[in-house]
Amino acid sequence: MSETDVIKSRTKKSSKPSVLGQYRMFKDKLFIGFIVATVSLSIIICLILLIRVRSRDFVVPLQYSTLQGFDALGVWYRVFGFGAFSLVVTLGNIALGAYSYEKSRLASFLLVVSSLMINLFTLIIVLTLVSHLEL
Repeated sequence: MSETDVIKSRTKKSSKPSVLGQYRMFKDKLFIGFIVATVSLSIIICLILLIRVRSRDFVVPLQYSTLQGFDALGVWYRVFGFGAFSLVVTLGNIALGAYSYEKSRLASFLLVVSSLMINLFTLIIVLTLVSHLEL
């Protein structure tokens, strides 16, 4: 082995790509911005639920209607379903967006942005429900 071969072998980077690096979507700055915003919002929703919701001996409001007020009551831990919903939608849409990015960049963009919008609505719902749990 010559000296140049030894130097080349030492300076070679690993040819094994990272898991996220194999998807072109994670190299696009616009998508990364929306993904960070979506994941951050989902984490905020879960943190609000973990901090503000405590065990209760009575039923708590789970659904609100502008016509009837609170029209669904249930046990206190069912409120955590909103956080689970947020995480599932976020991770599912990001995975589907990464998978479909090569075929349709627009479809991937709509999937990521729709998960951001869903998380915004979920945050509003969670803040409304949590504010009424304190009564």
